[in-house]
Amino acid sequence: MKSGMNVFFAASECAPFAKTGGLADVVGSLPREIAALGNQVSVIIPLFRTVKKYCSDIKETGIKLEVALGDVHLNATVCKHTESEVDYYFIRNDKFYDREFLYGTPEKDYEDNAARFIFFSKAVLFLISRLGKPADIIHCHDWQTGIVPALMRFGWNTLPNLQKAKTVFTIHNLGYQGKFWYYDLKMTGLPDACFTPEGLEYYGDINMMKSGIVYSDIITTVSRKYAEEIQTKEFGCGLEGVLAKRKNELYGILNGVDYNVWSPEKDKFIVRNYSIKDISGKKECRKDLLKTLKLDLTFTIVTTLTKKIKNLFLQRY
Repeated sequence: MKSGMNVFFAASECAPFAKTGGLADVVGSLPREIAALGNQVSVIIPLFRTVKKYCSDIKETGIKLEVALGDVHLNATVCKHTESEVDYYFIRNDKFYDREFLYGTPEKDYEDNAARFIFFSKAVLFLISRLGKPADIIHCHDWQTGIVPALMRFGWNTLPNLQKAKTVFTIHNLGYQGKFWYYDLKMTGLPDACFTPEGLEYYGDINMMKSGIVYSDIITTVSRKYAEEIQTKEFGCGLEGVLAKRKNELYGILNGVDYNVWSPEKDKFIVRNYSIKDISGKKECRKDLLKTLKLDLTFTIVTTLTKKIKNLFLQRY
């Protein structure tokens, strides 16, 4: 990446402000690394209730946005926090985002998730167009921002500061795709021509993950192996054919680890710290974990602990 670029990250999560999984860790750490290379970096996420918990000094920018969802016009304000040479912008609409959970209750997803993240995607582009610095890259993450590349492809790239912007879409977990019924397409303002098997249509529904895959300039995912796997029927979650068609623009980049956060040398929550020079403490940590969870195991699983896997694990043991 050449230095001096204006890079915008658009995501539904960013550690430590709002987090349910690894997506937040990437969006929390990667922008700092990109900024350290000499780029101007901004991160845009919704102003969830948890943001206020982790960041008490966010400030109103005075920027007000009006976003159309079909025939309905809704407003948003924008807040800002700067840290480690990264600007963090928060889209505020309390009706959509001032809730206990990010995507739904433990029982079910919020019924208005389509509206919540179509609204957010449009607000992202309106905000970038208002900030006065032309965007070079808009880096979108997972289905919650999958509409952004489609909007850019169908006219939004004519807005101020968006004319030269290219979109990158990163797949963190293909299993969550943001599938909603056809009538939600009206809220996007996208033309009916998008609703085809070559576009964002998926068995009669709209699929926001598919939108990001089809309309972005470049697609990335969390490792080379995962990039290969999601092009197969076993791991493609129904989108393997779409991904295979874009294999020349699909790159697997291994997720890094922020050692300022994830380090057994500094971790305050483990029974004993250890390092690569002395790993004896790791055995003690394992014993303590098994004791705490009241488990008697002779094997280890390295996996993403989704709710489904967690429930299966607890049922078995």
